[in-house]
Amino acid sequence: MQFPNSFDSFHHSYIVEGMSIATILNALSAAGFPSNQNPDISILQLTSFGIKDARSLRERALLMPVAHTRQCFIIETARLTHEAQNALLKTLEEPSGSSVFFILVPNADTLLPTLISRSQVVRRKEAPASDTYSSAFLKAPVHERLDMIADLLPKSEHEEKDLGAIMRFLSGLELQLAIQSNANPAYAKEGLKALYRAKKYCMDKGASHKMLLEQTALLVPRIQA
Repeated sequence: MQFPNSFDSFHHSYIVEGMSIATILNALSAAGFPSNQNPDISILQLTSFGIKDARSLRERALLMPVAHTRQCFIIETARLTHEAQNALLKTLEEPSGSSVFFILVPNADTLLPTLISRSQVVRRKEAPASDTYSSAFLKAPVHERLDMIADLLPKSEHEEKDLGAIMRFLSGLELQLAIQSNANPAYAKEGLKALYRAKKYCMDKGASHKMLLEQTALLVPRIQA
């Protein structure tokens, strides 16, 4: 789906998959809501969004806009804890009427269905290609998997890691493993166990993403093509 042409027509909550904050700001400007130095736009970027962040967001959303009739909250995060998602439910169930929320995540399908049901989901166009990449990874032998994950890691010490890309990759594997669970429950169980471990520690401060991805390549069973 696309955003409305008029800001007055915006839904109170969007879950946005794989898009940047700049894309959202451009959409707001195109809909007639200025994004440059607008006091009614709040931006929050966090590696992990926890329950304290959810409660703080609710408190801020209850305040009235400063210069307009509505206000926007843009949250970009690689991970929302289950506790945070449950805390957000009440905020999205009982919107103030003046607040519009944009929750930017790598993969919307990793969120609780109850949270998704209270929002409109905007998916990135390249999602099918991501699914194809995940499927190819699961079918590949270990040496090819290691080459594939090398593309997700910085090529030099001066290049920053793209945590969003890593989380999209892991989430894509999770979806493909869920599909496999119908045909081979034992395969999916072992694969998901290794994957959940990688996703859990991926968010830790100082985590070695190279090591976690390599463990994923080694421990997730291969699908026989």
